[in-house]
Amino acid sequence: MKKLLVASSNEHKFFEIKKMLENIEVELLSLKDLECFDDVTEDGRTFAENALIKARYYYEKFKIPTIADDSGIIIDYFNNFPGIYSARFLKNLKNNERNEMIVNILKDVSNKNASFTASIAYVGKIEKVFIGKMLGKISDKVEGELGFGYDPIFIPDGYDKTISQLGDDIKNKISHRSKAINEFINFYIGDDND
Repeated sequence: MKKLLVASSNEHKFFEIKKMLENIEVELLSLKDLECFDDVTEDGRTFAENALIKARYYYEKFKIPTIADDSGIIIDYFNNFPGIYSARFLKNLKNNERNEMIVNILKDVSNKNASFTASIAYVGKIEKVFIGKMLGKISDKVEGELGFGYDPIFIPDGYDKTISQLGDDIKNKISHRSKAINEFINFYIGDDND
């Protein structure tokens, strides 16, 4: 069976990707499985560049075909920030504190538009990047227990609940990451690429 390394130290992200890949025949490995805790400097200027930096690093280290994700939220009112800095934005705060702060800043703002972008980079015999987007807006309050990161404050277009309230089944069908992963799956199962 083919092996595929998911180069993420974020357990939530790994299990989300694992669920999305459950119908393809591949042995998924995590960095934890390989007892690797390297800190890779993500100094790219885009999600795609950062995802490629990670995927290249771990492919070179282990010689196992690798996918890496870089994703984040873009908030119109913050002039498309935090973007690639989403994981590091207000890092001194807990997720719920950061989300409360964002909701409070946007409390009286009419434009609450936001989007999520995910770049999934694959490095094996070839390199390829798959990009997914999810449009929506910031909610008026932090709601929901499921998901992680900014999920409790993001309402996707076509819905009236946050990602955290909608749950994993819906999230894994409509999210930015699922769109990028679905593109990756079509490529991966249709090509002898490792």
